[in-house]
Amino acid sequence: ILPIYPFLFVLLSQTIQPAVFSHQRTIIFRFQFLIFSFLCIWYLISSLRIYPHYLAYFNEFSGGPDNGWKYLADSNIDWGQDLKGLKKYLEKEDNPEILLGYYGSANPDYYHIEYQKLPFYVAVPRMSRKINSLNPQKELLAISVNILHSIYSPDRSLFNWLKKKKPIGKIGYSIFVYDVTLDIDAHENLAQFYFNNGRYKEAERECGRLLILDPENSIAHFTLSCLYAEQGEEELAINEYEKVIGLNADLLPRRYVYYIGEGSSGQTGEFYHRALFILGAIYFKKDEAKALNIYQKIVQLYPDSFEGYNNLGVVYEELSRDEQAISSYQRAIQLKPDFADAYFNLAVVYWSKNEWNLVVKNLLEVLRINPQHQEARKYLSLAQEKLKTVQ
Repeated sequence: ILPIYPFLFVLLSQTIQPAVFSHQRTIIFRFQFLIFSFLCIWYLISSLRIYPHYLAYFNEFSGGPDNGWKYLADSNIDWGQDLKGLKKYLEKEDNPEILLGYYGSANPDYYHIEYQKLPFYVAVPRMSRKINSLNPQKELLAISVNILHSIYSPDRSLFNWLKKKKPIGKIGYSIFVYDVTLDIDAHENLAQFYFNNGRYKEAERECGRLLILDPENSIAHFTLSCLYAEQGEEELAINEYEKVIGLNADLLPRRYVYYIGEGSSGQTGEFYHRALFILGAIYFKKDEAKALNIYQKIVQLYPDSFEGYNNLGVVYEELSRDEQAISSYQRAIQLKPDFADAYFNLAVVYWSKNEWNLVVKNLLEVLRINPQHQEARKYLSLAQEKLKTVQ
């Protein structure tokens, strides 16, 4: 855009020069001069009002700097320049406890800002591991515009729930501040965000805060059940999940995850996914109907989870619901065509139904994928004999 400026100046000079220097100042020229003067004064006032936050300048036609974040982000408004301003703001507020999602290379420790960090990767030299207290007198959430927009995440909707809330302050137009002291919705979203990104201590704190604000909060109990399952605390996990069943049996957590990718075994790497598998295995030993409910949640929440459909098929099979088991195994194979376990499980179901041609077909698929599968070899020879007898 810079090459355009000289031509604009020439154009403006041709517009103003006659109005200023001409001896025959017509009404049109005077009107042009007044308009130009008005625009200059307007520009001067806008420049003075934005001082010293020039990076976040937006003209009044776009709604001014207060609304610039709705249109642009990154270098247009947020380079992490307002951390010092945040420190001053916190001092005026008598240094309340704070949740901080800061984008920038400055170190909050330099300004003696103590904070519980939101689960984001940013270019901060040191990552705070502070955990806020369960009963803060006042708790604020401060978040940079770039993080609010989730511009470095594949999922740009991560903080849509926060965009709906009105900030109590804006630091240099690049850091928004919210009061979340008594905000149940904010703590619900944070608990799920922390847990699904593997930040267990922060998730546990958010759940504890939720249960103080709302002792029957189903999201807190659900997240705690998953947390305890991950930690091998089976009885505590069951105790929390039983509360969920009583409060909201159909509850599904929100899939807040900053990085989206696949881990080992083709699982998503999201921690709710992993924890629900562990919880399902715990219940499978005790209550198959409740285990079924958990695996149904997995495939609802993660429709591409081939292992979820395979385990769902196992539970259906144990409950003698063969047709649903077959359907689940077939879905697992659609998602992962070389999934030997699902083919073998299909063969087992067809064995119970004496459908020997399908048993043979699926066992051959198992051996195609894994020629060393000993059980498949053993049962294939038996199934082939059964098939010859039937024929």
